Amino acid sequence: MKYKALTSFSGSISMYKDEIRELTDENLIKDLTKAGYIMPFVKIERSSPGIKTAKGKPAARSKKGGAK
Repeated sequence: MKYKALTSFSGSISMYKDEIRELTDENLIKDLTKAGYIMPFVKIERSSPGIKTAKGKPAARSKKGGAK
């Protein structure tokens, strides 16, 4: 799984702030997460442009102008 460094640190591994790296050592991941040095990295992809609501549906848009 990929993890993002929340701050720069060095030790058995070194990372700089905002670096994203694949980590596999469960003990190391547990220690660094508990210390607040890393967090899981999840890439968010959008399927289509536009604003989405909490349920994933496009948000309603207001019409400009009045009734004709």
